[in-house]
Order: sequence, then C-alpha cells, then structure tokens
Amino acid sequence: MSTRKTARAASVGLAVLFVVAVLFPAGHIFAKENSTVGNRIGPAFKALAKAFVARADVDKLKRINIDKLDKMSEEKFKREYAEAYRIIKYLPFYLRTTYKVSDTMTKWQAIRDIKSLDKKKLCEVIDSIPNTIIAREFEQYLNKERQNMRRGNIVAQINKCFNRAVAELSSPSV
Repeated sequence: MSTRKTARAASVGLAVLFVVAVLFPAGHIFAKENSTVGNRIGPAFKALAKAFVARADVDKLKRINIDKLDKMSEEKFKREYAEAYRIIKYLPFYLRTTYKVSDTMTKWQAIRDIKSLDKKKLCEVIDSIPNTIIAREFEQYLNKERQNMRRGNIVAQINKCFNRAVAELSSPSV
C-alpha cells in the first residue's frame, strides 16, 4: 500500500474510532474488559502505530528524541518518564528486562534504548502492549475530551479532531 493510501486509511480509522467513542458512552464501551469495542480499540491503535512506524524515518525520529532528552533537565525527565511509566510498566516481562525498564530509569538508559531501536523492535513493542491498557488509556482520553466537548459545539469539536488527525497523518514522513 502506498504511503498516501496508508495515511488515508489511518485517518479514516481514527475518524471512525472517534465517532464510535463519541456516540457511545465510555461506561458502556468499557464496562467489561472483554467488550467487543474495547477489544477492537487496542488492535486498531496498534495498526495505526505500526503504519506510522512503517512510513517514518526512524533514524531521524531517534535523533530528534535523543536531542530532546539531551537538552532536558533530569527533573523534567523524571516527571515525564513517571507519566510514561504508567503504561510502560504493563509491557511483558521479557521486554521490561530487555530494556531494563524500571520506575527509576535514567535519562542515559533511555537514550541507550532509543539508539537500539529499529522498525522491527518498535513494532514488537507496539504489539506487546496489552489491549486492555490501550482501551483504558483511550477511555481516559475520551472522558477528558467529553468534558471539553460539553463546553463547546460538538460538531466543531469532531471536525477539529478529524482535521488534526488527517493533517498529522498526511504530513510528509518524519
């Protein structure tokens, strides 16, 4: 599939997920861990993430993120890593040990791990994230967005989100 078709398919997928999420209350979708919609959200996001990895310039992304980490203070790194660790800690044991993931990871360790990544390893990490964790994070995101939507015009909010997704996915490879 061409890059343009992949981006278009990904943007359509995002739009469908967003519309489903807006039309159905989060409590209904995520009430059971084994709900049909909840089980489909994880694989859908994984497919979108792997589509991004497939068309991205991974070496450039690594350089950009390593530069950000180099310039980041230790305090800021600890704050941002603590937020990311909420999800990272659910990776399978073999990945946590491979990348020596812990709640006390240092900036140097993160840089080392980023340097070791390639497209295959990134897809392995993406595939290893439990679908229930993706569904939970998506639910939390939706709840926050619903609060924002209640304050504004829902049609404008849907258009804004869809246009942002299309713009991000249609931009040239990073």
